[in-house]
Amino acid sequence: RAGSASAGNCRANVATVAAMANFFESGQPLISRIVTVTGGCVARPGNIEIRIGASIRSLVELAGGYSATPSRLIMGGPMMGHALADDLLPVTAATNCIVAAAADELLPLEPERPCIRCGDCADACPARLLPHELLAALRRQDQPLLAELGLRDCIECGCCDYVCPSAIPLTAGFVATRRLLWPGQGQNPS
Repeated sequence: RAGSASAGNCRANVATVAAMANFFESGQPLISRIVTVTGGCVARPGNIEIRIGASIRSLVELAGGYSATPSRLIMGGPMMGHALADDLLPVTAATNCIVAAAADELLPLEPERPCIRCGDCADACPARLLPHELLAALRRQDQPLLAELGLRDCIECGCCDYVCPSAIPLTAGFVATRRLLWPGQGQNPS
């Protein structure tokens, strides 16, 4: 992530390093991506190399197409992924996984209930944040407290959502608030 690492402490994922090496060795820019295509509604799940800009639909067709109509199409994996409205969206350099999930692969959606401040979200947070406190500050629109509590440090992993007994969509609220308060810092790269 540009600007987030101090000199000598730079981090990049393997695909980024490989693309950079390819560019410096051959001059070829990043034009394709290896994407995992999986889920109960994919005929032949697997890893497929596809050109950036191709539709997700064409990616799924390369995996044998849909074996059934997916209940949800997710880009980015089951924990950190985002539901897609349709499969006409393009593959981007950040697309690493597409899940065409069958109904039995998804947790049933429950109605949101009031936060009971159990702390399960804080126990599950790999960034060591206090999601229940962030939620309270978010609902009060307390921008200084959101910054103090580390909203910018949220890695958007979805662990807090997964463990919340009140079915509160914490991550979606954090992502939306970050985009509002600090434009250009939407989703963290994975």
